[in-house]
Amino acid sequence: MTIAGLIMAGGRSTRYGKQKLFEFHENEALWMKSVHALQKANTHDIYVLTNNNLNEHFLTHDVHVLIDQSPHAGPMHALHGAMSALHEDFEWFQVLAGDLPTVTPQLLIELQNHLRTNPDYDCLLPINNGKLQPLHGLYHRNCLRALQHQSSKDASMRTLIERVNTKTINFSNKHDFININYEHDWKGVGR
Repeated sequence: MTIAGLIMAGGRSTRYGKQKLFEFHENEALWMKSVHALQKANTHDIYVLTNNNLNEHFLTHDVHVLIDQSPHAGPMHALHGAMSALHEDFEWFQVLAGDLPTVTPQLLIELQNHLRTNPDYDCLLPINNGKLQPLHGLYHRNCLRALQHQSSKDASMRTLIERVNTKTINFSNKHDFININYEHDWKGVGR
């Protein structure tokens, strides 16, 4: 089973007021938290999905960079672009947002272990406190067919999740799922 790590790092950060990906937490840029969690979870092929404006910030790091051909169209379009480019090389794609200060490799390993015992699904998604976490999920390359048939007007990850064979896994460790959208979100993390 081959897994590529995909870090969603192409947003505008309009709610935050400036680009949040390069804010520091524990002496590390926010987006690097996702990189290190994937590396420690034994994911060796890591791709940052970004846009032309942010591209140069990622080039000096030990990651591959993919330019989103539909910038600012949302994670569903970014996932479609990445899977289109990489589906022949990888069977699974472990997706992470680039704004997760407390994501742990243990969570990613646990998801990968669920995948090994449930290989017949197209999508493995955690649920935290009743809420789906599509930017922590594992997506099989079979999802590409559903993405190709999804309307460009419907950019919802939920629509994709409903169209493919999805397995959900309940988690209660809210700490791993914290993301930063606003400056005040750092209060829950301790900066």
